[in-house]
Amino acid sequence: MSRGVPEPKLTAMDAMIDKLTGAIFLFQLTVVVVLGAAGNVWKDMEARKVVLLVNFLIVSYILAPLLLVCWGPAKIFARCKFLSQTTTEMIEFIVHLFS
Repeated sequence: MSRGVPEPKLTAMDAMIDKLTGAIFLFQLTVVVVLGAAGNVWKDMEARKVVLLVNFLIVSYILAPLLLVCWGPAKIFARCKFLSQTTTEMIEFIVHLFS
């Protein structure tokens, strides 16, 4: 005449361990969500920095030499008002040595 499986009776210590386990799980879940969101934001910011760096390198090392070769250093440096005539002549001489 069994009425089914009896409900387990937990001691006070077992009940406290169960509550503590649930609290630790929720804390870990919260930490994962917060740090995951922070990591996504940080990754996005770093990706933008990398894109800016790549764009800078493309302009600096590919387009600038092409501009120098195609347009000519004399025309470029003639437009630089802050360079003195001597500096412009020195730059043209150095470019002439390597071309």
